[in-house]
Amino acid sequence: MPIDAVARQFGVRASTLRYYESRGLIAPASQHGGRRWYGPSEVRRLAIILFWQRSGLFSLDAIGEILDRSQPGGQWRETVRTHVKELQQRIEHLRRAEAFVSQSLECAHHECLDDCPDYEALIWQSVGRPQASEDIVPMSRAVRVGLNSQDRDPTGSAHSRATSRKDAAGEPDHG
Repeated sequence: MPIDAVARQFGVRASTLRYYESRGLIAPASQHGGRRWYGPSEVRRLAIILFWQRSGLFSLDAIGEILDRSQPGGQWRETVRTHVKELQQRIEHLRRAEAFVSQSLECAHHECLDDCPDYEALIWQSVGRPQASEDIVPMSRAVRVGLNSQDRDPTGSAHSRATSRKDAAGEPDHG
């Protein structure tokens, strides 16, 4: 089959097939008159690539590795086991994310997600809390108390800037 017919059959552009070829995933069976032609085994290989790619489960590198190791004497089982472990980790991560999002929708104690202490804990748990974290305030709280980037002194303290504004306005400091 010529490249344009194969592309049309699978609903992709011919440039996609040329890209797969440049990555070493497929190779035309032959060329006639400057056009690439694919035989049944190449068309089947392309169907496998598109199946896995459209599933979103594997990268093109992983698909190529699985296809290469699927040949006689290949170690495809080892490759697939490795990818199954990666998928299980992704699934567990997605389950935790789904549980959190569902729980946050049911949280009746807060007007916005930014006020939810569970959300706050999840953020810092996933990225690690910085050293000077006591000055870090969720955005919704910062807006309510009127803090913004101009309210911070060079040391990062929001309180000293707000206090100095009160002093300048002649307001007593109750702090």
